[in-house]
Amino acid sequence: MTADASVRPSASSRPPAPAPPGATLKYNPHLWGDDELRAIFVVRRRELAELLDCLRQIAPDSVPQHILITGLRGMGKSTLLRRIALAVRDDTELSRNWLALSFPEEQYTVSTLAEFWRNVLDALADSLERQGCPPGELTGLDAAIAAIETQPADRREAAALTLLRQTIGQHQRRVLLLIDSSDLLLASLAGADSRGAAAKASATPLWRLRKTLSHEPGIFWLGASYQALESEHQYHNAFHDFFRLVELRPLGLDEMREAMLALARTFGMAGVQPGEEAAASMARSLDARPERLRALRAMTGGNPRTTVMLYDLFAAGADSGVHSDLNSLLDTMTPLYKARMEGLAEQPRKILAHLMELWAPASARDLARAAALPVTTVSGQLHRLEAEGLVERVRLAGSKRNGYQTAERFFNVWYLMRSASRRQRQRLGWMVEFMRLWYSAEELTGLADSRAALHRSGRCCDESGLDYSRALAAALPEGCGERCRLEWAVFAAARDTRRALRELFDLDGDDHQFIAAEEYLARFQALDAALARCPHAAGDMDAWIDAVKGAPFLDLAEKEKIATAENSSRDDFEEGFNLFKISYQLMAGCFGDSVAQSMRRAVREGRFFPDCPDSKLAYGQLMAEFGDDPAAFRFGTELLAEHHQDIWLEKAYRRAIELDGKNANLWKNLGNLLAQHLYRFEEAESAYRHAISLDEKNSNYWDIVGDLLKDRLGRYEEAESAYRRAIELDEKCPVPWSGLGDLLQDHLGRHEEAESAYRRAIELDGKYAVPWNGLGNLLRKHLGRYEEAESAYRHAIELHRQYTYPVITYPVINLVCLLERQERKDEAVEFLRLMVKLAQEDDDQHLVLLAQLWLGNVDAARLALEGLARQAAAGDSRAFYRLREQTRDCHQLGLGEALASLMEECLYAEFLRPLSLALRAAGPAGVDILASAPPEMAQLAAEVRDEIIAAAPRRQQ
Repeated sequence: MTADASVRPSASSRPPAPAPPGATLKYNPHLWGDDELRAIFVVRRRELAELLDCLRQIAPDSVPQHILITGLRGMGKSTLLRRIALAVRDDTELSRNWLALSFPEEQYTVSTLAEFWRNVLDALADSLERQGCPPGELTGLDAAIAAIETQPADRREAAALTLLRQTIGQHQRRVLLLIDSSDLLLASLAGADSRGAAAKASATPLWRLRKTLSHEPGIFWLGASYQALESEHQYHNAFHDFFRLVELRPLGLDEMREAMLALARTFGMAGVQPGEEAAASMARSLDARPERLRALRAMTGGNPRTTVMLYDLFAAGADSGVHSDLNSLLDTMTPLYKARMEGLAEQPRKILAHLMELWAPASARDLARAAALPVTTVSGQLHRLEAEGLVERVRLAGSKRNGYQTAERFFNVWYLMRSASRRQRQRLGWMVEFMRLWYSAEELTGLADSRAALHRSGRCCDESGLDYSRALAAALPEGCGERCRLEWAVFAAARDTRRALRELFDLDGDDHQFIAAEEYLARFQALDAALARCPHAAGDMDAWIDAVKGAPFLDLAEKEKIATAENSSRDDFEEGFNLFKISYQLMAGCFGDSVAQSMRRAVREGRFFPDCPDSKLAYGQLMAEFGDDPAAFRFGTELLAEHHQDIWLEKAYRRAIELDGKNANLWKNLGNLLAQHLYRFEEAESAYRHAISLDEKNSNYWDIVGDLLKDRLGRYEEAESAYRRAIELDEKCPVPWSGLGDLLQDHLGRHEEAESAYRRAIELDGKYAVPWNGLGNLLRKHLGRYEEAESAYRHAIELHRQYTYPVITYPVINLVCLLERQERKDEAVEFLRLMVKLAQEDDDQHLVLLAQLWLGNVDAARLALEGLARQAAAGDSRAFYRLREQTRDCHQLGLGEALASLMEECLYAEFLRPLSLALRAAGPAGVDILASAPPEMAQLAAEVRDEIIAAAPRRQQ
């Protein structure tokens, strides 16, 4: 019977013993039978032994020191009380002296001491019946208990206590009261006192209970509570320092291992019946992957109850069933956790919900901000939640202050999976970290590939399946092929609606690249209908659509232009179709037919589009499609480099090198990216030298090392050696001769040798404009031969107009400097306008800025400046470098103050403030102006100012 029932049934009417425990009983230890409890109880044996010794040492007729077992929810308090009761019954000596009385965890019917002592009498009668007490004596005890209810209410407490003393004396066995949730019981007794705070403390139920326990040698209170009672002041100090405390701490790894072996021994493993064989199977599983036990502890916080719940994950073995197993466990716990949440008042429930949504420990101030409540209110509610065992204090990371987190971590997991928004769920750190710990790297990648294959075939595409795959992908290293494949498979499966995408992906945050993918694919898919309208392709429409959509070298805008072209002739169509065939033959010739086919197929089906505006997405597609194919990946990286020059291209180069480490050109291309776009010059040198180690006789590699040493690293003697080595390897190449001329002119002061080097480069290739510009600088700046300098500059400009060399706008600037020196203003303006035209054609906004500022076209200069600043503010390091470069150039040309004013007036004034300050500090205002800026900004401005002052008065490409 239940201990708080008002009428105890007869022995013949009692229910039969429970059935043997099954799966449900594993998660409900209070339903375990005695044999299961003995077998499973392995992790609190030290506390059990200490408490039993305490019982043995209590002298007859002495009042015991009452005990309170404390610990967070799920720490095993209830199970320990049950095991104590069983141990007392099993021990001949203890059972001769003690009757262990157990009670429900919550005694909801108890609000007075009379009701409490009545429950104790019922439990005592139950215990006597189990131990074979004669039916006549039990009938008499039942009648005496029932008679108490007939007495006046104010006499029932004393009557019940008198009957308890008599029964104890009659059987010469003291009672051990195993009171679970003692704090709730005492709070109920305190709250039911109708006399209120004005009553004398000694007259309250709690003080009367304390008096009884302090003087009755036949009663021993061994209870359990979430915490020490004195931390709550509602007890009027009645039990302050009254109980001896025994705290149950979270399980350690060794204790958890012991528990897992006991569970396996009792309930079995996958395919293995309960017993020693099952325990040995569990031991092998634990030893093979010890990190899994650490994962389990991280998941449960060392909580024994949750450990028992998650035992199935070990018992089932390592497969993809972990997701469904976790969901099943969450479903099992839903009634308990749901009742726990609903049992709270509105305000503490709101605060607890915000804490669980944060997942990580949070301060009262953080929670107050999230809940829109005063900090004082939140602090008070947190103390109450702590008293109820729902939250615990922990040290905040990187701080000496304490914060709060949910005491039972799996309760937090349940809330997030059942109540939080999908965006919060998809970013759950617990699931990602659990997977990283639970699975080996090999298992993770294998599972990711199998999940991607399932999604591609249209399976497991429901909400739960896609959620799981998102978490699985996040558990893999960023950028690895398996992660990219799985993320793309999830994206493709969820593309039915934008709503589905937003539920699965953080499109406004870390997953923003998938917005670009959705927009790109919408345009890409619209090509079919547009291309189908071409009248010349009627006989071979599929091949026409395949050729255009599958062309890797065309970007989307170019394909749309072809699709929407009007009035094209049959000859135009055939010529274009033929070009597509030629381009495919070139691809096949360079990379092989299989690579060309797979590349065209991936582009045609919208699985790889290197021209996508988002480089992270393009890299992810490259990894997903070709991450393990050296030739295809190298080809894809070259396509990616046509559109992106950032860290994702760097990742692509490094992956290509992993696949084909002997390819010197890949190392050279990586060096170019690092030097020309990412400005990591030491790493660039390392990449170049690696290329040289693989191909020592490549003249070009030595030449670009010479450029880097000269222009970026300032190691001029080494630069000269590199140039001369390049010349030695290819005496007919003009490029290293031109670079050597720049080095000799600008850094080594050997002007005659410099002129010889320039003229040798011109001799080798008279159409090469760069050495003509360098020669003009030499003649103008150092040799004073101005007519020859002008001729050299004009020759460089003319060559640029006639031949498809890279943009050479610097000879125009240099010629303008010469004309200004000679006071030929009109000619200078003419050439400045030419420079603007050339710079605009090639989108060189920094040169447009300089030229327009020189011409006095302030509005046009401002547009160019804001274009550069917009790119730099968005993270474009090359644009920011160009801005710093313009501070040097404009200062040297006497335009520093004008540029500073322009920066101070433009839309990006605050972003540009370090540069404008640097210009002012390099001008008449001097360094004193930096004192007005914040220290961090002043430091950056000082660095740029030093660059401005140190820059040589020269203009070179």
